[in-house]
Amino acid sequence: MVLTIPNLEDSFQLFSFCVHMTTQGLVMNSETNLLEASSVDIESIPIERIEYVGRKLENAGIKMLVSIEPADPEITVPQIQMRNKTHVKSIRDIALFLLTHKATYVLTYELVRKIGLVENCHAAEKIDTPFNK
Repeated sequence: MVLTIPNLEDSFQLFSFCVHMTTQGLVMNSETNLLEASSVDIESIPIERIEYVGRKLENAGIKMLVSIEPADPEITVPQIQMRNKTHVKSIRDIALFLLTHKATYVLTYELVRKIGLVENCHAAEKIDTPFNK
């Protein structure tokens, strides 16, 4: 799958799109492939669900990088925060933090340049594109 996203003007807009796709994937019920009607407690999201969403994003040319850090002892309520470095030059300079009592999950994104062939997708077939010739 190749996503064409018109009218993205900067890294913040691209990051926002990636966050939107990630959050939609996290709330999706993987057993029924339907969006769950209720909200999702980020404290209860298993790392396997986050990795699953990352694999799906990579099929669309977006690589989600996940690092796990120790939990912040000052966090009293699980929360999601966005942080960026002083000078944002690319999408990798912005991170999404899932702050839970168990751990802090840091999500960053990068674009996968050659996406003409996705071998790990169960429904993918080889496509002849300028990328894989």
